[in-house]
Parts: sequence; C-alpha cells; structure tokens
Amino acid sequence: MAMDLPHIRIHPQCGACEMSFQRGICITLDAGLYPGSEYCEQKPGSYIFCRFTQCRGCRITSESITCHTDCFNLVKGLSDGTLQRLWVAATWRYPWPHSSPLLLPSEDPIEDYIQLASNICDLPLLNKLPNEIKTTIIQHCGPDLFWRYASSIKLIKELESAQNSTDSTILLPLIEIESWYRGSEPILSKDDNNRGIIRLTIDARGLREICRFSSPPKPEALSTHSSYFLYIFKQAIQLSHTKVQFKIGLGRLIIPVTTSLQLWDCPAPPPWSMIQSRQLIKKPHIKRFTTINLKQYHGLTFFISSRGISSIHLYTLRSPDTMKTFTALIP
Repeated sequence: MAMDLPHIRIHPQCGACEMSFQRGICITLDAGLYPGSEYCEQKPGSYIFCRFTQCRGCRITSESITCHTDCFNLVKGLSDGTLQRLWVAATWRYPWPHSSPLLLPSEDPIEDYIQLASNICDLPLLNKLPNEIKTTIIQHCGPDLFWRYASSIKLIKELESAQNSTDSTILLPLIEIESWYRGSEPILSKDDNNRGIIRLTIDARGLREICRFSSPPKPEALSTHSSYFLYIFKQAIQLSHTKVQFKIGLGRLIIPVTTSLQLWDCPAPPPWSMIQSRQLIKKPHIKRFTTINLKQYHGLTFFISSRGISSIHLYTLRSPDTMKTFTALIP
C-alpha cells in the first residue's frame, strides 16, 4: 500500500546553490541507499516524495537533499568524495536533523558571479569594476542560471578546501565548547563548562558560530535586526544534553526532544520571561521570533494558514509588494 512506502523529503531549496525551486526537475538522494562513490536515482513507486515540512513520515526516514539537475551535475563532475561533501553541506544547512526549513537568504556570491560572467562573456575588465557597480549588476540580473552557478561554485570552493580536513565526524558536548566558527576547529572550554550564556548563530548554510558570554548582551543590541542570521541564547547549564557534530569544517546540533529553543533575528533578545506563555512553559518547543522596528517600514502583511501565522511581509522601498514573500512560503 502507498501508505506503507517510506517518505523522502522534497526540500524548498537547492542543496547546492541554495536557490528556491521555481520549476524544473529535482534529483533526490536517499541517505539509506547512498553509496560512497555514486548517487542513486529512485525508482518510481519506491518512495513517497513529500513536501510537507511537518510530516511525521519524513521525520522517521533518512534525510534527503534536492538539487537542480544542472547544479548537481556541476558538482558531480569534480573529484572523488565531492558528492559525499555535498551531502553533508546540503543536509547540514538544517542546523539540527529534521528541523523546519528556515529559508534564510544567503550572502551574495558577488566575486564568484562576476568571475563567472567575465570568463563566459570574455570580459576580463569586469573584475576591475568597483564593488558598488558589481553589486548593481547582480541586482539587475536576478537569480538566473549565472547566479545559481556562482552560488554552486562558491560551495564547491569550500568543499574543495575541506579536502584536507578529516571526513570523519567528531561529536562533542556543546557545553565543552568555548567558541567555534565555520571552517575552523572548535576551541574547548578550560573553565567551568556550566558557566555563562551560549549563543548560537545560524545562517543559510546552517550553524555558523558558537560563542560564550559571561553575562547577557546589552539590550541596545536588540535594535540590530538581521534578515541573514538567527540567534539562539541559552544558559550553558540548560544545554548539558545538547551535542555538536563537526565534519569538514561544518557543525550541526544534536538536540534532545526535551529541549526548548527560541530563535531570534537579533543578537540580543529581550528577557524570555517578558513574552513566554504558560503553554510554552509546560512543554518543550522550538519557536522563531521576529523583531520589527516599525519606524523603518510603512506597512505589514500577515500570511495566515490553518497552523497560524506563516509569514510576515515588511513593506519598504526595496520590497514594495508581497510576491517574494509569498513565493517563499512552504506547504
């Protein structure tokens, strides 16, 4: 019966270029059958391909990645082991296994984009343009094939630079880590592991940074809203059962089901006691909060589904309509 077939998650973004899927064919790779040197195309009728982010069937099966066909072929043509590193990079974009898609925008691959355009169009002087003009060119071009290739090439460079790093996975308790930044080795704590506050920074590539504070950041930092990063703050002693995986310069959290987390878009959130409800106190949860400075926007649109508020669009001169926010909505 179809209900007995295992689920394979179809993700809203390409595992290589990070761009949202608009149209075209995806290739799905199943971790349970993924060999060391090849990739597998699933046979029709073997799996249920699922796009629902809260699906229980997807949570009990192996993780998957989805890629644009051309992005995947671009990465596939590299040296041995690159597909395995692509697998890690794509699945670890989720900061912990089976987390909901965060859909954070990636940092613009300006230099990779301009270099690619310069080579293909035989325009070497493009590389000598000021950064402001390069940025303007990219903004007018939009997320086309060039853009996706540039993003994939940026990832490929990082994967290639990781060849000298160990491909084995290192697992450490989070409270034993003093600091870490993507691409580096974790620095272990030499003092009391339970001291202070731990801040986790997350971006479009997954876990970006781990740092420890002796006291909460100053409230003035609350006004620093970010569209590119999310932050988790927690007393170190409350993270005693949380672990971190490290591989090829990347990091990923292993979170117990009993852990409650709050994701913020500012590096210093308000005291949790100011906003938590009795319902949240009683049961473990993972919630995402957005801060808004109403003086910087001239309107709001709320997208509401049966599960509650799905998204909020903030009207600015650069975002005069809701189409981009609407197309980013997930089922």
